[in-house]
Amino acid sequence: MKYLTSLLYCLLITYSSHSQTMLEESDLSTFSASALNETQLVEIQDELNRRSITLSELRPIVLAKGMNPVEFGVLESRLAGVTNTNSQEPKTKTENKPSSKQHSAKQATRNDGWIFGSEIFSNSALSFEPNQTLSNPSAYVLGVGDELEVAIHGVQQFMQTARVNGRGDVILANIGVVHVSGLQMGAASEAIRRKALSIYSTLGSGRSELSVTISEFKSIQVTMIGVQQPGNYTLSSLSTVFNALHLSGGPAQNGSYRKIELIRNNKLFKVIDLYNFLKEGDLSQNIALQQDDIIRVPIYDTRVTISGSVKRPGIFELLEGEGFEKLLYYCSGFSDNAYKKSIQIITTTDSEKKINTVSKENFNSIQLKSGDEIKVGEILETFENRVTISGAVFRPNSYALKDGMRISDLVEAADGLKPDALGERVLLMRKGDRLVPELIGVNIVNVLENPNSEENMMLQKDDELVVSSVLNLKEQLYVDIRGEVQSPGKFGYVENMTLYDLIILAGGFNELASRKVEIARVVANDEKDTLGIGVDAEIFSFEIDSEFKSKTQNIELSAFDFVSIRRIQNFTESQQVYVSGEVSYPGVYIVAQKNERVGDILERAGGLTNKANIEGVKIIRHSDLIKSEDSLEQVVLIPINYKKILNNPGTSENIVVRAGDNILIERRVNTVSVLGAVELPTEAPVRSGKRVRYYINSSGGFQKKADKKRVYVRYANGRTKTTKCFLGLKFYPKVESGSVVVVPEKEEKLNKMSTQEVVALSSVLSSITGVTIAIITLLK
Repeated sequence: MKYLTSLLYCLLITYSSHSQTMLEESDLSTFSASALNETQLVEIQDELNRRSITLSELRPIVLAKGMNPVEFGVLESRLAGVTNTNSQEPKTKTENKPSSKQHSAKQATRNDGWIFGSEIFSNSALSFEPNQTLSNPSAYVLGVGDELEVAIHGVQQFMQTARVNGRGDVILANIGVVHVSGLQMGAASEAIRRKALSIYSTLGSGRSELSVTISEFKSIQVTMIGVQQPGNYTLSSLSTVFNALHLSGGPAQNGSYRKIELIRNNKLFKVIDLYNFLKEGDLSQNIALQQDDIIRVPIYDTRVTISGSVKRPGIFELLEGEGFEKLLYYCSGFSDNAYKKSIQIITTTDSEKKINTVSKENFNSIQLKSGDEIKVGEILETFENRVTISGAVFRPNSYALKDGMRISDLVEAADGLKPDALGERVLLMRKGDRLVPELIGVNIVNVLENPNSEENMMLQKDDELVVSSVLNLKEQLYVDIRGEVQSPGKFGYVENMTLYDLIILAGGFNELASRKVEIARVVANDEKDTLGIGVDAEIFSFEIDSEFKSKTQNIELSAFDFVSIRRIQNFTESQQVYVSGEVSYPGVYIVAQKNERVGDILERAGGLTNKANIEGVKIIRHSDLIKSEDSLEQVVLIPINYKKILNNPGTSENIVVRAGDNILIERRVNTVSVLGAVELPTEAPVRSGKRVRYYINSSGGFQKKADKKRVYVRYANGRTKTTKCFLGLKFYPKVESGSVVVVPEKEEKLNKMSTQEVVALSSVLSSITGVTIAIITLLK
């Protein structure tokens, strides 16, 4: 969580001027993107959107303070799947809202996903929010808080929106007071019509018509007990039991999903079993709530766990009388690879656990108790009637073992031997007594010529007939080509193979290939050179001219030749640098010559814009280091004095750029940021002539843990200056626009004495005479 806080805090600073500097104050070297939860990812994405910062702009900033590039890649991929919460449509007035004194249960994190049914309460898409359009509005019972829209159309006109007050009345101009609380919409409309007839006489003749609609439904208060977020909830009058349960996070960790109680008027009104909805989609128990209803979730009585080869493993709640067959229904049955002959039940006794194995015929009689664990195994990867043939046959495969099946029958099922089959010696692999493997040699040629011979044995379960090929007995020969070809690598060697054949197999030369070719050939004898050292290879070097085909076709290769195609001389790939920020033409620039300098690149980029901070030019440079056998990317920030470069291009400040450099020019701002051990880290306007202490005071002053001697200022180009101390006086560095004042914390002193040690030392010192104390003082 501390990494998220650091990252978000950095992003809160205005990107154009201070994000780079702020991020340097946060150590992101151990940042783990995979540790972030969904809420944290949304917060990061929202802040990026609010500040209009792209991930490509964020990358050099976070890498500059040690974030591993791999971690940034993980963060980038995870952010790609985040929906921007700021872009969502605003909620309507009639949305169910928990009381202000309650937490929204959607903010709660459930950790009981193994419990069957808990997933519906962690899924925000399944909220059971009520439909605000009534299918039968005339049957709706009005109450305090409902808002009505009363309109008269026709010869006479009238329109007013009125809310049912605490006395159950609506007060209508010209018409008067009409009591509607407790009436259905149809009856309330008629009551208003009768009251309005005395004023709007055309209602009676039909020349005007009255319409009464609900513009906003009343709110009701319900109490939730035994849920993830218990308390009082203020909901729409159209809310239902399931909707309230979802808002409160559903049953608590030990709450029942089968015996949820709806209490109305201090009496048990309904017992709700969520499994009816979960297994059958039955919404008949999703009852509409009323004012002062109480939803109570009691503690479960019986829960059992089922794991292994079932379609929905998990923790399930059972009612009295429900056994294994019902549990199997709730978990959607055995999976396709389940071992169904028996199951294991691990139960808990008073002192230890006990395991029982129950066979299929006794499944119906299993008596389960709370805490039992049922384990369903998988079937073994064995076959009761399989024989296999492999190798040099036309259809190597596994086949069904039939009664009386012999070796010749299996060969016939595989469409016979291939021409390269080594028929004189075929191996029959068989599992003997106690599964010890046996190898039986068979002359398949004799077997096929004389099917009635004893060698044509009857086959057994899991027999495997292996037919070798004469080709497999030969060494696999190859040649190897490397260098500037399209597809370098090893290729199979055949007799009379030429260099031309190999180059064609490798896709031909690429654009960087020279015509210089080298062939290294293995020497197959014990030939010695003049020094008596064994020669392992001969080297043949030559160049191929314009007659490429005719030349290479005449060069015959040998097995295991190694061919190298050299690269053209003096070729180097183009070197790129990046320019971003306040320049006229930001983007990628190719280094034109070896000694091109930062001033040259910025001149090619059109120079700085009128919004640029000339003191805010810096280079972010990457270099590869090896540390503890792990390859890490090290990011170095190089401050640039661009004023000096403009006045004197030959200055040492005008450094030579390297490939991959990112030249960053900050925007000019009139603020100074203060970070670290101050009361309120802030960003303050620049005040002419004011020094560091002024800006620290503007941030509430030093904290007790502040190390005043180590205060330093980081300028817009990354350069830093520290506080100097002389004769007890502190000389703080000057402050410029875009600077950051950093107040470090004091380092904790090691071996600090405990309170007991201080008391003991005081007792010893108190026993020392005044003369001795004076001597000790002088010795100090």
